[in-house]
Amino acid sequence: MTFKIEIDAGPVIAALDRLAAQADDLTPAMRAIAGLLERQTEDNFAAESGPLGKWPAGKDKRRQGGRLLQDTGRLAASVTPFWSAREAGIGSNTVYAAIHQLGGQAGRGLKATLPPRPYLPAFPDGRLQAGLADEIIEVLREHLLGHG
Repeated sequence: MTFKIEIDAGPVIAALDRLAAQADDLTPAMRAIAGLLERQTEDNFAAESGPLGKWPAGKDKRRQGGRLLQDTGRLAASVTPFWSAREAGIGSNTVYAAIHQLGGQAGRGLKATLPPRPYLPAFPDGRLQAGLADEIIEVLREHLLGHG
């Protein structure tokens, strides 16, 4: 006795082809992910906190009644999203962006040390701020399944 089983792989192959086409150009998903990073950064500025918690105060706290890191608003306004078919991110072109994110010696010849006040939504080791990874996975899932 011989059994013969035939499988029509057409629908499976078609689904895999659709998935491959969606994965070929992730630009829409990357644009959405950059938007998530930008939104979380804006939330961090509003809450004066970041992935490490509330920003520590210093002598520069609330100059002229302002908020931490927002004396002129230039740093917050400089945070810009970027994306391509394979990457998404945010950054700032201000010369003092890194010192506020990472902390350290303030300027050449100055003895002031600024504490880190990470406003970008990532820990120093590269992990994302709480909740962001799940949101990013959802964006990618929606894109790959063709729902995004």
